[in-house]
Amino acid sequence: MPGLRVLQICLCAASMLCGVASAASAQVVRVGAPTVRIGRDEQPGAFITAVAGAVRLPNKQIVVGNRGGEHTLLVFDEKGKFVRGLARKGKGPGEVSYLLWVLRCGNELFTGDIDGERVQVFTSELKYTRAFRFASQTYRLACNDRAQFVHMGWESPRDMRDGVYRAPTAFWISPADSTPGVSLGMLPGSERFGIVNNGKPVGSGPRAIGREPALAIGPTAAYVALGDSLSVRAFDFTGKLLRALTAPFTPVAATAADVDAAIERTVTELGESTRQRTTTEFRRMPMPRTLPATRDLLVDATGLVWVQAFPSARKTTVTWTLFRPAGEVAARIELPAALKVYEVGRDYLLGGIADDDTGIIEVRLYPVMR
Repeated sequence: MPGLRVLQICLCAASMLCGVASAASAQVVRVGAPTVRIGRDEQPGAFITAVAGAVRLPNKQIVVGNRGGEHTLLVFDEKGKFVRGLARKGKGPGEVSYLLWVLRCGNELFTGDIDGERVQVFTSELKYTRAFRFASQTYRLACNDRAQFVHMGWESPRDMRDGVYRAPTAFWISPADSTPGVSLGMLPGSERFGIVNNGKPVGSGPRAIGREPALAIGPTAAYVALGDSLSVRAFDFTGKLLRALTAPFTPVAATAADVDAAIERTVTELGESTRQRTTTEFRRMPMPRTLPATRDLLVDATGLVWVQAFPSARKTTVTWTLFRPAGEVAARIELPAALKVYEVGRDYLLGGIADDDTGIIEVRLYPVMR
């Protein structure tokens, strides 16, 4: 894969978002071509069916959350060679029925299981230590190095409508246990497509290329992007709204090709076995006039807030806007549109993507230069 195209934008004063910064204030973030590619290893047990997440441990081993196969956590060395599998499929301690997510929160690794929304905790040496359940059902979540979590809950069934709708949803911060945590209030949730028969709700699912909140949490604040504009709400750990991190945004018209791209992203995350169902569901939904403003959100190891614009099928790359916690834009970079970013350290970026030539799902490690 050729080196990634990088658009470097100097850090400017808040009132001069796109101006020229002085040398003292400039910050450049560059992402190079991948140095590690995981997914081509033909050793037994190393095959990746669908990626639920990936993390890099302090010893530089890479753990891939794999939906499918005998083990749900696949461990690779720093060069991408398969080491072992763990978290066997099951319901016992250290086993996983169906992996929802995997996160590294400081020096511990957390997994989310569909079985009763059970959360399990492993040390950085991948030894199982405990299990718990969050106090409330979680639709989406993120954590920081202190094992503090920011959550988005599920919409109430009472709010379900026939067709496209978007209902208010609870957002909150919690520690890594079953305590209720701190409320961030009710905010717009996932844009969904509901089915109602004879006046009774039957079910709902995320709207194809619909607006979806994205979450991240750093050392001093939790962040929520709602997808309506290139704006991120920052909350302190008492639940107080601090500020919005905002940059200019120009709406992009949605096309049928964007729906096709969304199908491919979903199949990469959920597995090839979901292709037919996903295709049927996504293509029967009404397409929005424009794409959402944002898709993903994370905080890197230096505290920068990375905000992904929603990928357009017209482009092979997508822009990530990097904010300082105080709100200034630090940089903008271009990454492959199909790349799902899981972690950004001081000197690396870890993401998942389907190879253009082979279709094989890979987890790739990219160098980050600052």
